[in-house]
Amino acid sequence: FLGVIGKSGAGKSTLLNMVTAVDHLTEGEVIVRAGREVSVHRLGENDLALWRGQTVGVIFQSFQLLPMLTLLENIMLPMDLCDLYHPRESRRRAMELLELVEIEEHANKLPAYISGGQQQRVAIARALANDPPILVADEPTGSLDSVTADHIFDVFEHLVERGKTIVMVTHDMG
Repeated sequence: FLGVIGKSGAGKSTLLNMVTAVDHLTEGEVIVRAGREVSVHRLGENDLALWRGQTVGVIFQSFQLLPMLTLLENIMLPMDLCDLYHPRESRRRAMELLELVEIEEHANKLPAYISGGQQQRVAIARALANDPPILVADEPTGSLDSVTADHIFDVFEHLVERGKTIVMVTHDMG
């Protein structure tokens, strides 16, 4: 579990965007070791998309939920795009992930009909959809109340115990 702490504008989100190859390097190299060593910025777009889908779960600071999809469908999307699960299995797994973040009762709602904190929990569940070895989190508890944030950190601790790597950035020293 790697925590990167810094004030706003210090480059924390840029660091995550480099690790996930969302932003392009102007010089240097980013190498990620997750089962195998990958120089992410040398991958072509198709290989990069597949690598991301199978290797990295991303929790975006601004959630990035698709507004026309239900919460359940938002979580199923990465599974369907990577073709890792049978459709029935992806639905079951998505429901398990909604239960993990304690929001399963809203599975069939659209993102606009839930709070920001609930959207954050859906974004966390979506990042876990493909059971990635690496979880990259940009202020993952920024919009959560303290009880829910504590629960999410418990989930993160359990993931680390299972061998997952978490890289989290925050400006909150707590």
